[in-house]
Amino acid sequence: MKLIKTIIFFSIIFLTFLYGIGVGTYKWFPYEEVRMLKWSLTSDKRIQSNYNKTLNNNLKITEYNPSDLIKLRKKINKFIIPDIELQMSFETSDNKIYISTNYYGVKSNAILTKSLKPKNKCLRIYIQGHGGNPFDYDYHSKLVDDFLETGCDVLSMSMLGLGLNSGNASFPIRSSKMELNAKQAREHGNYSFFYDEKNPQLDPLSLFLYPHIAIIDSTINKFQYEDILIMGISGGGWYTVWLSALMPNLNSAISYSGSLPLAYRKFGENRGDWEQVYSKVYHLINYIELYQMMLINNNGIRNRKATLVYNDDDPCCFANPYALAFKKAIKNSPIFPSIIIDKNDRHQIRPQLIKTIINNYK
Repeated sequence: MKLIKTIIFFSIIFLTFLYGIGVGTYKWFPYEEVRMLKWSLTSDKRIQSNYNKTLNNNLKITEYNPSDLIKLRKKINKFIIPDIELQMSFETSDNKIYISTNYYGVKSNAILTKSLKPKNKCLRIYIQGHGGNPFDYDYHSKLVDDFLETGCDVLSMSMLGLGLNSGNASFPIRSSKMELNAKQAREHGNYSFFYDEKNPQLDPLSLFLYPHIAIIDSTINKFQYEDILIMGISGGGWYTVWLSALMPNLNSAISYSGSLPLAYRKFGENRGDWEQVYSKVYHLINYIELYQMMLINNNGIRNRKATLVYNDDDPCCFANPYALAFKKAIKNSPIFPSIIIDKNDRHQIRPQLIKTIINNYK
C-alpha cells in the first residue's frame, strides 16, 4: 500500500513537471480552467437581471424612446471604440481587394470582391459564423454571385480568431500580456481577460467589434458606398445585430440564426459563446434595445431596415419554440426588425430568401 502511494506521488510530480515543460516550451495554458474560475469568483457571468423565467409571452418588451437609444448607442461606443485610428492595408489582386488591420495584437482580415459592372455605389457585407471562412460555404458563394450580378461589391468577413482571422493573437491583460496560439485564439472566452490599463473603459467586446467597425468604415470611405447592407449567419448574425446597432451608416441588415433575447438563453441550445452573453456590457444594454437600435439613424428616425431570420428546426440554435415565442412577444411591432421563421432543418442560409428580403427593402 505504501509502495502504491509512493508511485502515485512521484507520478503526480512527474506529470506536473511535464506539464510545466509544456507551458514553458509549447505555450500550453489552462485558459479554460482559469476562465471558469474567474467567472465563478467574479460578476463576469451570465447576467441574471436580463433573464426571464418563462418561455411564453411574458418577455418584457419595452418601447424605448429614439433619443434614449441614441444616448445609449453613444454610451456603449465608449466601451467598444478606442480613441485611436487603426492602420489599414488594402492589397489588390484580380477583382479582389484584401484588407487587413491589427488591433493590439489581434489581426483582422476581409476580402472585398469587386463587381465587374458596378452601380449605385452598392456594398453588401457578409460575416460568417463559427464555421470560419465564408468562402468554404456554397450559400456564401451563391450570394456573392448574385450580389456581383446586380452590381454590388461584396465585403466578406469572419469572426474574431476564425476563418479569415485565424492565427496567433496577443493583447494586454492586467499587469501582463496574453499570447494565444491559433487554437487558443479560436476560443472566444479567452478574450475575456483583455484589459488595457491606458484604456480601462474598453470591454473585451472591443476586440470582437472594433476591428470590424474600422474595416467597414474604411472600406465605405475609400470607395464612397451609399447603399450598404450587412448580413451574417450564426455568430456572424450576432455581429450583424451589434454592428447594425452601433453603425447608423449601414442602411439595412439581415441577421440569420444569430441571437435571441437573453430570456431564452437559459436553454442550453441557445446559450452561445462568450461574446453573446457574458460581457459586462450586457449590464448596460440588452438585445431588446439592440434590436430597436438597428432601425434608427443618428437623428432618431426609424428609416433603416432590419430582419431577423430563424430556421424553425435549426440543429444549432435559436430554433422553435424560442424563435416563435419571441415573434409572438413583439407582435410585429414596427419598432423592431421584421422576424421571419423559415422552414429549414439545417443551420444554413437560404439565398433565395435573402434575395426576397432585399427586394422587399426597396
